[in-house]
Amino acid sequence: MQRINLDIPGLGRLRAAYTDDWEEGVTTYTVTAPRVTGAFAVALAEEWDTGRPLDPDSPRVRIDYGAHVPGRHYFHGWERPDRPVVNGISLVGAAYVDLDVMRQRRLGWRDVNCRKAIGKWHDTPAPQPTNERTALVVHALVFHWATRPDNLALRLAACRRHAGRLSTNIQRDIKRQEELVAEELARLQRLRESLTAARVLADMPPAQTSPASPSPIPHSTQEAPPCPQPSA
Repeated sequence: MQRINLDIPGLGRLRAAYTDDWEEGVTTYTVTAPRVTGAFAVALAEEWDTGRPLDPDSPRVRIDYGAHVPGRHYFHGWERPDRPVVNGISLVGAAYVDLDVMRQRRLGWRDVNCRKAIGKWHDTPAPQPTNERTALVVHALVFHWATRPDNLALRLAACRRHAGRLSTNIQRDIKRQEELVAEELARLQRLRESLTAARVLADMPPAQTSPASPSPIPHSTQEAPPCPQPSA
């Protein structure tokens, strides 16, 4: 565990202890600052909608509100331990920031997507002052993370993790598509068989398909026997 102390205009002294998960490329900062306590997990943002491996040079960074636990993948942000409390409000969820934007300006309250936890499974937008204070913290932590000498190693670790999970997803999708293709090929074969049978009937000459004419009744050449005469 390593420690940093930062003096941030508008916030004051920020103290943080941070740990790195080198298997997954995630850094967890446990923060103490005026009206701020709790953990923020920082990592290269995963892009699942592209279906492609991560670019280690991507400027997109994800900040989860709460600590990262190695080997755990949280479907709900409420499950993360040590979620931040800012201005007395317990935060839930995550923010995505762009380093290219940070090079041009400081992050503002609109950039950090703070959600206020209500009970266990519900949340609502946090007040603007809470977003503003959180933005100061997030900007400082992401700047520290991005300028570390070993930042590339963290990025590559995140890419390896993403590639492993992406490979599993792609293999599942390939299997599903192969099953669909097999079903379509079987359907195509049935259609071809039906087409062959239909063409055989359609190509038959009319004489073979018209109803047979009735056989003529043969004409007899013998005289008919005389009708019997009534007796006297």
